[in-house]
Amino acid sequence: MRLYSEVRDKQGVAAKAAWKEVDLKTIVETERSNLNGLLQAELDTQDRLAAGIRNHALRAMIDADNLEAALVKPLDRQIVRLIGGRDKLQQWRKAREAKRATELSVPASAPIFERMNVRMPSCAALAGDATPPLITTWLSTANASDRLFMDVALGEVRKNCNDLAKAELTVYASLGGEARAAWEQYVYDADQLASRRREAALLQEQYLTAVTEYDKAIAATQSDPGASTAVREAAATLGNVLALFRATQSAFAASFISEKRLESIDKLIVAITEATPDGKIPAGADKATVAFLLIPKLIDDARQSLADAKKPLAIPLLIQRNYEQLNLEAANRDIASQETTVRLSREIFDALNQQALQLNTAYNELHENGKDADGKANGKPDITQHYALKVLDAFSKPPAREKELLYSAAARYLDALNRLEAKRYKLEYQRIAAIHERSLAYAEVNMQQWQSLIGITVDQVADYSARGIKPETLGNLINTLGVLWIGLGVNK
Repeated sequence: MRLYSEVRDKQGVAAKAAWKEVDLKTIVETERSNLNGLLQAELDTQDRLAAGIRNHALRAMIDADNLEAALVKPLDRQIVRLIGGRDKLQQWRKAREAKRATELSVPASAPIFERMNVRMPSCAALAGDATPPLITTWLSTANASDRLFMDVALGEVRKNCNDLAKAELTVYASLGGEARAAWEQYVYDADQLASRRREAALLQEQYLTAVTEYDKAIAATQSDPGASTAVREAAATLGNVLALFRATQSAFAASFISEKRLESIDKLIVAITEATPDGKIPAGADKATVAFLLIPKLIDDARQSLADAKKPLAIPLLIQRNYEQLNLEAANRDIASQETTVRLSREIFDALNQQALQLNTAYNELHENGKDADGKANGKPDITQHYALKVLDAFSKPPAREKELLYSAAARYLDALNRLEAKRYKLEYQRIAAIHERSLAYAEVNMQQWQSLIGITVDQVADYSARGIKPETLGNLINTLGVLWIGLGVNK
């Protein structure tokens, strides 16, 4: 019951129109388009740069004094640059073959998990003796015999994973050159990701345990009203776990807790819609959620409204739900970006190894000498005898089989400098782009949160400003009352 203000109404309409003109989506799309354009330009540049390096190397080969200076020595230098030398490459290859046997032992426990209808966890999920939340949930409902089998299976998988980790360290300990630096970067990225995932898994386990204990305490109050102390203690424990979630900066933890808050809000909305006219929440609504701990102020306001026999306002619920949904989206994008970074780090390492292995094949072709290890002739081509020849002579005068090996070695060398080198650096720039995309995703979600909050508020202000009793309505009411008064006097 208030008077309508035309000035306030116009202000509300103007504010609503002004907010509609704010285009935050275009700002983000422009920034993402610029990043994608820059990435594509970098990728194209790497193709052209690698082609230029290849052409320069080819001209240097033609101008060299002999085949050894033109191809043999440059190829050796490339192997040293990439992996530290052929001796390190050979050590790495032998250790990798030994590691393969260990890798085959990890899936051996899969049938046990299949029989229990549980997916076998990965080595990353078990790192640091962590237990994945799905396994924890399964254990909480399993009987003693099944829990024993699961403990044995988990122990076996952990042992195999530890053996694999030790074998992996042995494999890559002999690496040198750029491959060593790439491997260390991959290990760092993978360890960071595994650490965050492990931290979140431990928090999730604590959360699920605390919720289970809280539900038990609530159930106990049905038969024993004096069990309220246990409820308070369980609620305090759950509150402490939620405080740990708020303190951590892990996207995995943020994703999990945002999902739980969304579930609680949705359940609260259902409870409100089922509320009776006297304001009482349906039986079991509180027991089905831990919403009052996840979103306490929102629940308190809703409960007070229900106690006053009024329906809680939908706007706070909508704002909170949008906020949590955007938090979940940001966390999931962060996780995807971290996983992409780890994947690209590994692909960079693999690309360097691919280069080194191709150059090693070219090396073997150039070092054919027609003799076995004991010095006896084996009837194979002898390339080493042509090292002193001019490049053009070396590629034209030897027999066909020896020329074939020379052309193959030269092609592999130039391909490693061109295609494979470009592939490696393209992956480097894609990794950098993934890191930038992570920052942009958070900026986008932050803007969406502000857009949701401000947009709903502006709409409320505009609707409020359009309401009120207008002067003409009041005048008509007075005229009507006057007519009724006159009619009353006439009737007397």
